[in-house]
Amino acid sequence: MLEEKKQNKQQRVEFTVRNEVRLDPKDPIPIRFSGDSFKVVQGRKYIPFMGGKDNMPNLLLEARMTSVTQNACIESIARSTVGKGLLVRDVESPNPGLLEWMRSVNNKRESFNEVLKNIVDGERTQGNQFIEIVLGQVNGKKYMKVHLHSMLFCRLNEPDDFSEPTAVVISKQLAKQRYQMIPENARQIPLWSDNPLDKPWLEENGEKRTMLHFKNKVSGMEHYGLPASVSGLRHQVLEGKSAQYNIDNFDNNMILGGMLIFKSSMTQEEAQKNAKEIMMSHIGEGKTGRIAVISSEQGLNDVEFKPYNTQQEGSFIEFDKHVQEKIIAANNWDALLAGFTRTGSLGTGSAYIRSIYDVKEATLLNPLRTELLEKVVRPIMQIYAEWFGAKDVLEYEFFFQSAMPFSFMGDIDPGSFMQVNEARELAGLAPDESKDGVYLAEVKPAANKTNKDVPTEPAPEKGADNN
Repeated sequence: MLEEKKQNKQQRVEFTVRNEVRLDPKDPIPIRFSGDSFKVVQGRKYIPFMGGKDNMPNLLLEARMTSVTQNACIESIARSTVGKGLLVRDVESPNPGLLEWMRSVNNKRESFNEVLKNIVDGERTQGNQFIEIVLGQVNGKKYMKVHLHSMLFCRLNEPDDFSEPTAVVISKQLAKQRYQMIPENARQIPLWSDNPLDKPWLEENGEKRTMLHFKNKVSGMEHYGLPASVSGLRHQVLEGKSAQYNIDNFDNNMILGGMLIFKSSMTQEEAQKNAKEIMMSHIGEGKTGRIAVISSEQGLNDVEFKPYNTQQEGSFIEFDKHVQEKIIAANNWDALLAGFTRTGSLGTGSAYIRSIYDVKEATLLNPLRTELLEKVVRPIMQIYAEWFGAKDVLEYEFFFQSAMPFSFMGDIDPGSFMQVNEARELAGLAPDESKDGVYLAEVKPAANKTNKDVPTEPAPEKGADNN
């Protein structure tokens, strides 16, 4: 009897097929207000971003990369903020050295306008953008460079007292989503201040370095900023998951999965081997709709397959539209300005688009431009003026020239300003000397006498004598 129980126990086989997903659906946004307030980088303290896990930058970047709507909003907002570029008000001939420097401000040969656009992009994506300023000279010739650092690799240092952070810790190891010992070569660059007593410069290898921190301030966040669209983060994740759901659905022959039950006396090794063969032959592109063929040396009594019926009735189109609207609203933007069309939007005139742009420019773009000018452009220009001795730059009033996504030409009658011969030239016709200096509005359209459908004489009445 004991041997029979022992034999039955040996014949029990645990059959497990796993399909793991790392994102926890119960906690997709890792916001924690407990745990350590700082971490140690081999003697250097730094403040983690949003709690002990310190993985919020990774999640924000992934949400943007997998959300079409979020990416379109950030790209269009960044382009619209910088517009046609940075200009100087009421100065006909700005400093030629400054204009030359603005054409290429780093080793990537990016213009200053490109850097400003990328700064807005980083602030909209991560809520924070770190800007490194490097001063140096070669053979007596001074240079100044501007480099951008992602929030993935940057954290603020923990001050020794209750004051504000004074430096930025930079390391590639910070991009990992768990605590790692960061090597000793992690850089620490002081934050810029116009007070020399704050020691805002790091001098090394004949160069001077400082860091600017441009952030979107949010109530409750003491040191870091948050993206303006953080309230729509769950919807950004949902949009990415919807696309992945459809891909998985197609890859698995429109069947979401099920449980395969083997009623046999196969060994554990045979069960694991069969599970692996089924997974490899049924999952992936071009492997849908196949039939599993299983053999066993011990013999199979029965095989049962129970599919999971998890598909629910509903409109994914309406769901996708709802998610898109939430993401756009979280960015305080508009679908037309982000490149999405609405029902009937193709028939709207430029006046409608202009009214939308005027509202968004007043409520979003202009405040963002003001912050960019005060927190980024002014300090950089102050550093440039002091380093190169260009004191006139300190007197400049900078502004961004708006690039409106519409044209006024659709609202103007060309006949009021275009002459006949100008119109003929555009049409590829020879000029008419008799129409020199005549505007289109002054020309009355001639009657079409060659059209057979338009009678040139009144038709005779029926029964009238034509003689």
